[in-house]
Amino acid sequence: YTQKFNTAASVAASGTIPSFTLTYTINDNDMVYANAAEGFRLGGASQPVPVLAATAANQALNAVEVSNECAIQAKVLLSTACDPNILLQAPATFKSDTVWSYELGEKSAFFHRRMTVDLSAYYEHWLHPQIETAMSGFNITVTGSDAAIAGLDLQVNALLPWGFRFLLSGGYTHAQFLFDSPLTGYPAGYSIPDTPKVTASG
Repeated sequence: YTQKFNTAASVAASGTIPSFTLTYTINDNDMVYANAAEGFRLGGASQPVPVLAATAANQALNAVEVSNECAIQAKVLLSTACDPNILLQAPATFKSDTVWSYELGEKSAFFHRRMTVDLSAYYEHWLHPQIETAMSGFNITVTGSDAAIAGLDLQVNALLPWGFRFLLSGGYTHAQFLFDSPLTGYPAGYSIPDTPKVTASG
């Protein structure tokens, strides 16, 4: 027997995306700049996860839906006991997320502009991040806790004798969630997935 399951969801959002840049040219070879900008991404609907309360009757007829409910309770409530008096559902939608980014940097040229060095420091505040997570065997997108990202970037470009060129870029990033998020499973202070601390290329 398969329990019929229907769901509907809608998402709407609006906003502005401001950006501000200030530059100062020190001389022909050196300049500094500051930038502040906001990024915006529309929310959406998540894949539905069918659930039913973990009662004895439901367990007999709809074991899959009851199992989904117990898995959600285990993740959100951090409890292995499946309470038949509670019905938790995976979020049907996830919020729009925004990122405010702030950057300070400098660009310098040396040896008659045969060598350039770009150095920047940045900070980003990520509000309502859209995070993909597994819930009851379903991969869904949920709204996670706010996050902070800070880092440094360095780029060196030099023209060498005999037509050779030297290129070097590197960066350091410290990215972490600011609050506990039972839905995603990431606690406060946990590093944002797929964000390497150190990068380098040449």
